[in-house]
Amino acid sequence: LRTEEVHSLSGRRLRDLYDEYTQLCEAFGNGRGSCNHQWAGYFYDGLWLIAKILDTFLVQQNKSLSDLGTLESRQALYNLSLAVDFYGQTGRVRQWRSDTQLDREGIVLLRQVTGTPEKAFGELAYRSSEGFEFQTDILWASDGSKKVLCQGSLCQLQSGWIPVDGVDQCSPGEVWSKELGCSKCDPGTF
Repeated sequence: LRTEEVHSLSGRRLRDLYDEYTQLCEAFGNGRGSCNHQWAGYFYDGLWLIAKILDTFLVQQNKSLSDLGTLESRQALYNLSLAVDFYGQTGRVRQWRSDTQLDREGIVLLRQVTGTPEKAFGELAYRSSEGFEFQTDILWASDGSKKVLCQGSLCQLQSGWIPVDGVDQCSPGEVWSKELGCSKCDPGTF
């Protein structure tokens, strides 16, 4: 986030964006602002992605706002989203599509709460159109006693510790939730 590289749509150095966000965030609420650098870059890049798609559709293709309310425009906006490719605050921003999915290339997909309140989320895995690349094990307990071992693109789910969901404890006509345990289903819902 804090490098000399340039955001290819805004034209600003990533270091400058980071520093400005930090300064404004810390000044918010009479100096009591709580800054979350973890998600701010994704929000920033997401806004630029939407702005680029709408600029192409409305300005470069000379469409009106009323054109946005059609099925054709929805397909056109989708197709435009596949053509956007830029370097942003969070790395390369590009959509990829398979037969069943549309998602962002290279995004940090999985995080887990493992750290201190100041840096609570650890990087668990990266995901791209090629699949997952795990950076660490899945932890279910802070002391590491309950975990699923992961390396590369695979996790050992068969031998790892998986929390019980409780559904096997319920009678027919009941559903299980972590908060309530087994409870009756409303008629006609399950």
